[in-house]
Amino acid sequence: MLPQDLLYSEEGEWVRLENDFAFIGIALPFAERLGPLMEVELPEPGEEIEQTIEMGSIEGKRSFKEFFAPLSGTVEEVNYETIENSARILDDPYGDGWLLKISIRDREELDTLLSAEDMKLILEKLEDLEEEEGEEFDEFEE
Repeated sequence: MLPQDLLYSEEGEWVRLENDFAFIGIALPFAERLGPLMEVELPEPGEEIEQTIEMGSIEGKRSFKEFFAPLSGTVEEVNYETIENSARILDDPYGDGWLLKISIRDREELDTLLSAEDMKLILEKLEDLEEEEGEEFDEFEE
C-alpha cells in the first residue's frame, strides 16, 4: 500500500529523494479521504518553504487538506500537469502524481520523517478514530 522507498510526514505527505532534490506528493490513503479534487493551491517555483509550515491546500469533494512542507527548501518545480489533471493524485500518487520538486536545504530534517511502517501505524490509529467518530455519529442519528 505504501511504498517502502519513500519517507512520510505525519500529515500525509510523501517524499522521494533524488540527490539534493525531493519530490513531494500526497500519500494515497490521505488523497482517497479527499475524494475527487476540486482545487489545489501550491507555492510557486523559487519560493522558500519551511518544514512543518503550511505551504498550500488541497480541496476535495469530501474533505479539505492543508499541505505542509515535509522539508525546508526552495521550490524548483510544480507539477502543473497533476494540478490540471488531479485524478493523477489518485491514479498514480507515487509516480506522475507528485506535486512539488524542491531543493533540500537541510538534509538532517530527513531524520524527522517517517518510514512506511511508521506511517502504517499512524493510518491504523486514524482509521480507529474515524470508526469511533462514525459510531458516535450513528448513535445521534437514530
